[in-house]
Amino acid sequence: MQPQQQIRNSILLTPDFVIIQDTKYEIKVLLDNNAHIQVYQASNIQTKEEVLIKIIDTSQTQELQKYKLMASKKFKNVMNIINFELRKEKLYLAMEFSQKSLLFECQDQFKQNQQSTGYIIRQIANGIKELHNIQLNMQIKPSNIVIQTLTDQFNNQQNIYKLCDYGQYIKQQELLLFYDETQYQAPELTDNNQMQIHQNKVDIWAFGILCLELFNSLIFLREKKIKEITQQDIVQFIQSINCSFQYKRLFEKMLQIDSQQRYNIDQVLQEFKTEHIIKNRSSCQQLIKSQQNLINHQFSCIKINQRQSEQIQNQTMQQFSNMKQIEYVSNFNYKFSQKQLKGLNNG
Repeated sequence: MQPQQQIRNSILLTPDFVIIQDTKYEIKVLLDNNAHIQVYQASNIQTKEEVLIKIIDTSQTQELQKYKLMASKKFKNVMNIINFELRKEKLYLAMEFSQKSLLFECQDQFKQNQQSTGYIIRQIANGIKELHNIQLNMQIKPSNIVIQTLTDQFNNQQNIYKLCDYGQYIKQQELLLFYDETQYQAPELTDNNQMQIHQNKVDIWAFGILCLELFNSLIFLREKKIKEITQQDIVQFIQSINCSFQYKRLFEKMLQIDSQQRYNIDQVLQEFKTEHIIKNRSSCQQLIKSQQNLINHQFSCIKINQRQSEQIQNQTMQQFSNMKQIEYVSNFNYKFSQKQLKGLNNG
């Protein structure tokens, strides 16, 4: 048997347990494998925490430095490496794990909720930014976005969307047969030199396509091959999507066929800040308008009350005048008897 074949056979054997840095993990399911990597769903024997185990033949891959760099960082929107060990030519990794994939959950759940969709897009953008900051890239597509649900001490839950490179771990493999991921490939991928120069821009194209997927709006792009689509086609298509003007403008910048004109991740995130400012400004304007309406209403009420007060005052003065007349007559009658009045008249 050739050494290469021996290595491959040793990798493809499924162990019951894997030990990484003195931590023992129980292997549950084989998720993915090829000539140089094996991926398992596993759990920490002591804590019962679900993890993803990767066993990588480093003699067949150039990704050792990538994983070392990722292991040295703590990410918010990228699945973290929580344990790491290199033994001879094999790299053992334990990573955060979730079975919930954006591929199967995003479209029906979020297509009519723009606020939720915006939250997802911002989370993914932050994950891409975290990777670009350390000169790393990851294939951006729905099957590589997983959902991690966090629960606090009060049982409040929040979904966090994270980039991952688990491989084809998803159990519903039959769904992948109907899912075309070639649309996530940027136009410049046909030119290897361009791909090397604009690798980050390749991520942005894929991210833009993913954003359209979140709005359930990829029918048009699926009807044409990428080489047949013009920039004008893209602009017209995006304008037909049911989303805000800010999103449409952002998607157009992300899906520029010319990678030189395409946004980078910092510009994408800046658009979200701008949108946040616009929303805040709009909210402030609405608040000011609401306050002004309240003031106008109160002022109107004051005017009404003032008129009512004047009317009441006039009525009161009139009543007071009548009361004085009545009092005067009453006093007059009270002070003079009929006999005295008759005597005055005769006088």
